[in-house]
Amino acid sequence: MIELIVSGNTEKLVHKHKDHQLKGKYKNLRELHVDRSYNDNWIMIYQIRNGQLNLHILDLLKTGDHDHLLK
Repeated sequence: MIELIVSGNTEKLVHKHKDHQLKGKYKNLRELHVDRSYNDNWIMIYQIRNGQLNLHILDLLKTGDHDHLLK
């Protein structure tokens, strides 16, 4: 996954990991599904700023669907 992000292989990221830009107050972040075959709701949120990859380390505070987690 990281190699795909760094290389800019957006086609494969979208197809394999449902990579997309978030909306609303998270509009400057992107989300992808880490391992869709294991758990399609396991997501990673990341940001590319000024051409550099910034992974956001998140503490797991609660679980739920996308709408619940990204309020």
